[in-house]
Amino acid sequence: MKNIELVGIPCCGKSYICANKFSNIRYLSGRKNIIYELLLFICGILTLKIEDIKFFISCVRRENVSFLFKVNIFRNIVRKFGLNKIYRNRGYIIDEGVSQIPFNLLNSNVDEVFKVVFPYLESKVYFINSANDSEIKKRLINRGHTRLFFINIDDFISINRSVENNVINNLNKYLVDFEVVENA
Repeated sequence: MKNIELVGIPCCGKSYICANKFSNIRYLSGRKNIIYELLLFICGILTLKIEDIKFFISCVRRENVSFLFKVNIFRNIVRKFGLNKIYRNRGYIIDEGVSQIPFNLLNSNVDEVFKVVFPYLESKVYFINSANDSEIKKRLINRGHTRLFFINIDDFISINRSVENNVINNLNKYLVDFEVVENA
């Protein structure tokens, strides 16, 4: 059974949809512990081709964030591939799997990122059609987001909307098993 990935801009309601639409399916999200995270990272490194690792490093270097934040972005990207490999075709819901990577790389070309990500994408993808910008802004203010230390909230939303449009185009282009879910 294929896994299901939820993808969408930050604070669009991925977790809400998971809890309400897919409550009967096993759910993978968040960190368990440092050993589990290390396992995911190692598995991700072993899964990726060398040229793909180099590509992601070059993308991460373009991000306008601190060096430590860049390291965290790279770790987060690689762990997604580890998660994808370890739980392959087990019928899990994955909140922010490999299809979410373009939202981690806000200064990269989404088309180029998808060319690298697509061969690894084996899950059914549900794209969460997000709320309007004012609702997203309200959620970002209430929940916070680490990127907001480096970028103005309105610019962050605007960039994510651009990424969102490109992600939808690429999902339509590359993926047959893709569905848009309206957020409440």
